[in-house]
Amino acid sequence: MVLRWQCALAALVLVMAAIWGPDATAQAAQPVAAPAAPVTCKVGGFVTSLHDIETASRTFKADLWLWSLCPTKDIEPLKTLEFVSSVETTASLDSILPRGDQWWATRKVSGVFRNDFELDSYPFDRHPLVIEMEESTQDARSLLLTADTEHSGIDPAAASPGWKFDGFTLRSGLAIHPTTFGDPSLTKGDSRYAALHLIIRAERAHFATFIKLTSALYIASFLVLMSLLFDVSNTDLFIGRMGVQASALFAVVLNFVAAGGSVGHHESLSLLDEIHVATLVLVLVTTTWSVFAYRAVAGGTRAAKVRRWDERSAAVFLVLFLIANITLFVIANKRGSQNPAAYATTRVLHAVPGPPHA
Repeated sequence: MVLRWQCALAALVLVMAAIWGPDATAQAAQPVAAPAAPVTCKVGGFVTSLHDIETASRTFKADLWLWSLCPTKDIEPLKTLEFVSSVETTASLDSILPRGDQWWATRKVSGVFRNDFELDSYPFDRHPLVIEMEESTQDARSLLLTADTEHSGIDPAAASPGWKFDGFTLRSGLAIHPTTFGDPSLTKGDSRYAALHLIIRAERAHFATFIKLTSALYIASFLVLMSLLFDVSNTDLFIGRMGVQASALFAVVLNFVAAGGSVGHHESLSLLDEIHVATLVLVLVTTTWSVFAYRAVAGGTRAAKVRRWDERSAAVFLVLFLIANITLFVIANKRGSQNPAAYATTRVLHAVPGPPHA
C-alpha cells in the first residue's frame, strides 16, 4: 500500500516537472531587458521681434518661432516646454507635418521674460538676454533635446529702440534639480530634464537717457562753481551763495532717486551712480569752502584776498571735477568693452553624460 502511494507521488512530480519545468527554466534564462534609450529631438528657434528691454524692471519682450524634429509624432516637445524665465507667454499657430522619417512641428511664442542686467558699466553696458526653456513632462531618461544651431538665429529687423544685437547662441543640455519631485523611480536624489537656453547679446546703442539724467547734474555743478564768485564780504551775496549750494544738493539727491527708477538699481555703482557721488562731493567741498571763506572775512582777512582765493578755488575744483569725470568715463567704457564676462550668463546647463541614471 505504501509502495503504491510512493509510486503515485513520484508520477505526479514527473508530470508537474514536464508541464512547468521548461517554462520556468526558460524564464530564468531570459536576460533582464536594458532600459530603453531616450528619444532625441532637435529643437531650434528664430527670434522675429525683441523689444521693450527694461533694465529697471529687469524684463524684455520677445516674439519667436520654435520648431522640433522628432522620430515619432507621439512626442511633441514644443507643447511641453516650460519657459522658466518667463513672466507670461502665449503660444499660437501650432503645426506638425511629416518630413521623411521624422515629424516637423512648429509653434509661435510671444512673451515677457525676466533677465539679470549688470549695470556696472552703464551706459556702455552689454547684456545677454536669455530665454530659458525646459522639458516639463518627461525627464532625461525618456527625452533629450539637441539644439538646431545651424538654422536658429535672430531676424536682423528685430530691432529695439536704443539697442543693437550682435550675437545669438542656442545651447542644449540638462537642467539638474536637487530633488526627485517625489518620483519613486529616481534613487539618486536629483532629477534631470532636457533644457535649452536661447541667448541674444545686446549692446546699448545710444545715450539719450543717460544725457537726460546727467544734464541736470552738470548744470548744478556749474552753478555751484559759479557761486564761489559771490563776494562773501557781502552778507546778502553770501546767503545767496549758500542758497545756490543748498538747492544744488537738493537737485542732485532728487536726480539720484529718479535715475534709480529709470535705469534700475544694482548692488555695485554704475557710471551714473559715480557721477552723482562726484557731484555730491563737489557740493560738499564748495559749501565747506564757502563757510571757511566767510569766517576768514569775519576774522579780519581782507575781502580782496578772499575773493582771489575764491577764484582760484573755483578753477581748481572745476579742473578736479573734470578729471574725475573723464576718469570715470574711461573706466566705465573699458569695463563694458573688455570685460570677458560681459556676455556671460550665470545660468548653468549641464552636458549629457551618456545614459541618464535612475
